[in-house]
Amino acid sequence: MAAWAYFAFSATVANTCIGISMFLTGVLLETISPRMMGLAGGLLYISLGTAYFLWAMRINMKREHQILSKDTIEA
Repeated sequence: MAAWAYFAFSATVANTCIGISMFLTGVLLETISPRMMGLAGGLLYISLGTAYFLWAMRINMKREHQILSKDTIEA
């Protein structure tokens, strides 16, 4: 995958997550207090960010393993 495609995909995922959280915040503010909504939104944002970070690290580890495997075979 080209670098620009990875950047475009990651930007799309980030913008989609922000849009969804904004929509859900608007809907939930009608039913629960703003303080509890802030807590829930913060926890959701942290958990999605952590999941995205772990996913990106997993992809990088696979690529490094493939590169190291090729170097070992060629040597």
